[in-house]
Amino acid sequence: MKKLPSEFGLGNLNARRFWIDPSGNFYGVPHGWNHPMWADKYLTLKGIHSNYPEGELYKLGWVRVIDMLQKLSYEHRHVPLNSK
Repeated sequence: MKKLPSEFGLGNLNARRFWIDPSGNFYGVPHGWNHPMWADKYLTLKGIHSNYPEGELYKLGWVRVIDMLQKLSYEHRHVPLNSK
């Protein structure tokens, strides 16, 4: 598997927006990007093209997380969250 470029924020917990992969790894969304931009860039890197990139990540078991004034809000589809 090709190594993910550092701009995808693997392990960056200083961000305000995140994606969490099905293995529980955090990806901090860089300043100036939003969740759809991040998802589109990630999927394009993987050779997947979609008109709804967030939905593609949801289907793959990813979770979108937003830190709103130190209160986390998350969004996911198809898979219930577990304690991990």
